[in-house]
Amino acid sequence: PRVTRRVHRARAPTATARLNRVTEPNQKIRSRITEPAWHRSRCAISPCTGSTTTTSGNVCTRASPGEVLAVSTDLVEPVFSTFQLFFLLPFPLMVFLPQNDVTKAIMQSPVVPTVAALLFLTELVTGTVVDYSTTETGTFDAEAWQTDASMLLTEAVKSTSAMREFALSRQHYVGQDWLHVCSWDLIGAVVIYRDGLEKSVTTRHSVLLCQVLGPVGWISHALTTSLTRALRGEARGS
Repeated sequence: PRVTRRVHRARAPTATARLNRVTEPNQKIRSRITEPAWHRSRCAISPCTGSTTTTSGNVCTRASPGEVLAVSTDLVEPVFSTFQLFFLLPFPLMVFLPQNDVTKAIMQSPVVPTVAALLFLTELVTGTVVDYSTTETGTFDAEAWQTDASMLLTEAVKSTSAMREFALSRQHYVGQDWLHVCSWDLIGAVVIYRDGLEKSVTTRHSVLLCQVLGPVGWISHALTTSLTRALRGEARGS
């Protein structure tokens, strides 16, 4: 049997097709230039909210209020426990091994105060998000936060009963306040330790008092320094 072959002739492109073929690359280049840099990046900062956004293709997505609330809820307790452990570690070094080279290197660096400050800041932010966000949508109630902040700075500071009522009205405020106090106790102890090294004054008891009673440790260090200087003066005079 005879096999017939059909030859398809390529149709000549129309004028419109030729024009599109010429202008299409220019349009892509133009859109690429005018497209915001934050939109082209894989992980960028949102220009409207400042929150971290990610891109998939040309579509940007950002964390929803519910996701922010979920992350904050998961972080509150672990951060609190981590701070409690971290708070206890430097004190044995300053009390029992004050002249050890490792103790000196750690305490004379900014590591301890910086870590304490960052942990407290994380607890402050996550706890505030949890306390002032609705459980249904995760939306942050800025108006309620502003009202409580105003009340804390004006009414709660006037009496212990008002402060107690305010502290009990929010679930994580007491924990935040505890970390606030512990942070300053730790930073104060580090300052006392450094001052003792510089002046060759013993600081064991003052650091321990600073851990337990905060500002009392500073009073102890001031008295110890004055007494040490007085004794040294008498010894040089004799």
